[in-house]
Amino acid sequence: MKTSTTLLVLSVAVVSGTGGNTFFGSVASEDYYLRNNVFDCPRRYYPPQPPQTEYAVSGGVRAFDGEYRHMVAIGWVYDGNIRYLCGGSIIHEKFILTAAHCSAPVNGIYPTTVRAGDTDLGSNENDFMAQQRNISRILRHPLHRHIRSYHDLALIELDQALSFHLQVSPACLWHEKYIPQEPLNIAGFGEVNLGEGPSLTLQHGYVMDRPTDECEKMLPSRRIPDGILESQFCASHDTMDTCRGDSGGPIELRRIDLFKQEFSLIVGITSFGTACGSGSIGVYTKISHYIDWIEMQTNQSYEYNQCMSRILHTKYKPHGITFLPTNKPFPYVHLVRNRSAELEYDCMGTLIDDQFVVTSAFCATHEAGSPEFIYVPTNQEFVPIETVIPHPQYDVDTLANDIALLKLGKFLVRDLKPACLPERNYSTDKQTVNFMLNSIGPAINYFFRRFIPESDQCPESFDGICMQNPLPLIPNICQVMNGAPILKGDVDGTPFLYGIMDANNDDCNGKLRGTLIEPHLEWIESVIRRYLRREVLIFD
Repeated sequence: MKTSTTLLVLSVAVVSGTGGNTFFGSVASEDYYLRNNVFDCPRRYYPPQPPQTEYAVSGGVRAFDGEYRHMVAIGWVYDGNIRYLCGGSIIHEKFILTAAHCSAPVNGIYPTTVRAGDTDLGSNENDFMAQQRNISRILRHPLHRHIRSYHDLALIELDQALSFHLQVSPACLWHEKYIPQEPLNIAGFGEVNLGEGPSLTLQHGYVMDRPTDECEKMLPSRRIPDGILESQFCASHDTMDTCRGDSGGPIELRRIDLFKQEFSLIVGITSFGTACGSGSIGVYTKISHYIDWIEMQTNQSYEYNQCMSRILHTKYKPHGITFLPTNKPFPYVHLVRNRSAELEYDCMGTLIDDQFVVTSAFCATHEAGSPEFIYVPTNQEFVPIETVIPHPQYDVDTLANDIALLKLGKFLVRDLKPACLPERNYSTDKQTVNFMLNSIGPAINYFFRRFIPESDQCPESFDGICMQNPLPLIPNICQVMNGAPILKGDVDGTPFLYGIMDANNDDCNGKLRGTLIEPHLEWIESVIRRYLRREVLIFD
């Protein structure tokens, strides 16, 4: 599985006040000067956590608006309420792909409604984007029998066509006979904890394909007396699984076309499995086995080019933007000259240590004056900068060695964790980039988007990271901030600083480029060691 890189891009936002709880104090932590080296960040700040016992789709990871535009909830109406007990995928303006067993009655009542474009069934906040449709008929595969778990797929025909837009759009189908040996996405409104009832919010995660013989040993033979067929496959994860209520939902992967547009390809349908929890396993209906039948029922071709052209025809271009929650602090800070109500210039930095921030030399030696504070948006805290240390070989004209360190006048406390410096030879790895941005408004809201850097986008004389941003953004909704981090690693896990944005970028559109951290690791280490020695002679 590829690790990801994160490119942070933000707009200027108005700030005010001094915030609540502080992330910085005047005293260093007890072990700060007992460090053996400055590359011990993962061990110091991100120690291994005990295995999680959460189960169900994604282990409780929320999916947000736009991540699964093809996902629908299938509802049964009884006792005056709608109960959404199955999932499905939009593959046509009038057809939903789901599991055949989702057509069964509950308390003598058959499913009658489908809801699309809604990731929170318990809130009406974004209901203006959702669409509710009645079920006209359900077409079960002719070989399916409710007493068995074979040929478990069906098509739901809607009484009225769906309107495709930013949050409602069809998925395509995976035609290959093999199951990809990579993480496969799962999604649904099923139970997060067994026996607690369906989730009101859309949950997602991933599982991996598992050998058939291993799978069969774990499953009840009465459901599959002939074992796992060629039209089925098994998948699992140590802490993630589909659970009760996720039936009919997709197991899928994402692929991009030549124009770098991302498409969801449904590999299978959630069918059944062992009780969800640690060590559970799921069985999925293999879509490639049934494409002919699906095409016959919908009177539509699902060849890749045909499917993608229909999605493009809706004027919807998948962009893969995902909201990054701000309910926990991140080590990305703004650079300011005073405690004003505005950010004076568009510069950022990244905490890499209890007392040091990495930014661009352009920001450290800004023509408007060197920064005097870092500003932490999470709690609106200003921290004084004690020393500004630009790279000694920084060239303002060519932006060579565009990197600097800022030594703070206070020490980070562990409620806020820094990003880590990378291992050597990081830049030789194949990278996937998460391009982060924020919408203009009174608060700073973070988003991110993955794409792949292109070496041919860099000038011949530039030794850095370059990319062509493919997002068709509305002008002036965001801007690139100099010194913003490019991260390798999961932004919710252990973030490694891969690079920093440089002053060549003007806005979120067009070409983007940054300075790689790896060539400057020795310089960073030498600077931090030198300042630490002034306090305690601990490094050899």
